[in-house]
Amino acid sequence: MIRNILTTILFGLIAFNSYSQGKQISGRVMDMDGNPLWGVQLCQVATNYCRFTDMDGIFHYEMDPCLGDSIVFFRMGYCPVFKHIPDTLSDPLNINFPEIGLDSCTHLYTSKRHNKFGFVSAIQIDVTHIGFSEFEPLFGTDNIDLMNKPIGALSIEVGTTYKRYYAGFNFGFSTARNYEPDSLDIKFNTTQYGLHFAYNLINSRRFLITPKVAIKWNRYRLINSDKDRQIPIEQYISDRDLDVRWNQLTGFVGLNLSYKLYENNFLSTDFWTVGIYGGYYFRLTDKPWIYSKCNRLISDSKIHPKKFNIGLYFSFHFE
Repeated sequence: MIRNILTTILFGLIAFNSYSQGKQISGRVMDMDGNPLWGVQLCQVATNYCRFTDMDGIFHYEMDPCLGDSIVFFRMGYCPVFKHIPDTLSDPLNINFPEIGLDSCTHLYTSKRHNKFGFVSAIQIDVTHIGFSEFEPLFGTDNIDLMNKPIGALSIEVGTTYKRYYAGFNFGFSTARNYEPDSLDIKFNTTQYGLHFAYNLINSRRFLITPKVAIKWNRYRLINSDKDRQIPIEQYISDRDLDVRWNQLTGFVGLNLSYKLYENNFLSTDFWTVGIYGGYYFRLTDKPWIYSKCNRLISDSKIHPKKFNIGLYFSFHFE
């Protein structure tokens, strides 16, 4: 009985080890005249897990089972060749390269990607600097000092691509607090909703450069309350909490710069990126819409956003 159990475990470990090592393939790469091609790079598609052919055009490659079942062959001056490797493959591969300049056959591997829809999700840290100084005579230095600090909003974006075009919806929020006043607890919350539009100007294997425009609806909320958790009701009636909301439409014109990564992709997307963006930030409405809990508040004071907006983002792409 024990012998049977140990035998089963042993064969299971051997099978698992064989699977984890991946599929071994070999073959030869030649030009259209049958001459061997050395220095041909072969990689599993959308990864940098690569090998090269030797002087006789021969290659040996161990496929990573986690990186898909397709191989692409590259060599300067030749069109790339894609090969699907079935699980039942046992014979050596013979690969023939068409002798065409690489630029003239770009459509072989980009046309499919550029002619279908894709899906993008992103996590961003969006940094803006908003000026509320015109409201200082009404709300005091303690409030305005907190409101004038740079805002780092954490946001989530989902969008879709078609060819080189992109459109997405963004939601972000941030919160800040001031504990310095003796009696007041001051909170300042920011909520952002945005429509983002972009164009993939450069979309190479490693870099993505994207001009971008956005329309954002910004909601700012200032809350003042007493620091003490228990206060007399008479005190509350005579000195009620402050709760004011500003609404402002803004625009953004800028550029995204991102680097593509294909490994360590925990969402199993085609690739993911890490990048930065920056650009011009401006008002679309001259005056904000201001509200209390129940009333529209009239004021001639304005919000003055600083002219530059920057951010850091991580995006995940299904293509």
